[in-house]
Amino acid sequence: MSTFGTWSMFSSLVLTTFSYGLAQILQGLEDRTVPPEQAELIVAKLRARGGHVEYVLFEGEGHGWVKAETVKKAIETELAFYERVFKISGIKP
Repeated sequence: MSTFGTWSMFSSLVLTTFSYGLAQILQGLEDRTVPPEQAELIVAKLRARGGHVEYVLFEGEGHGWVKAETVKKAIETELAFYERVFKISGIKP
């Protein structure tokens, strides 16, 4: 098996074949590791399988968050997602 073949089995695009249900994707618009176009394919594949996907974009960010306001917003967004999914409230980040 080629190196690509080995690593391709870990690709998020490949994993969408087995995924259903809920997902939240936080995406930096400057991400070169997982470009926004690839994230959009993942979102489309999951939605096509009937999944509920929240897709949140962060301008000026890459694969990891650098700006303090992005880190704060990502944590708040993720927490709100968990509160909706698990029907809980009152958690402080």
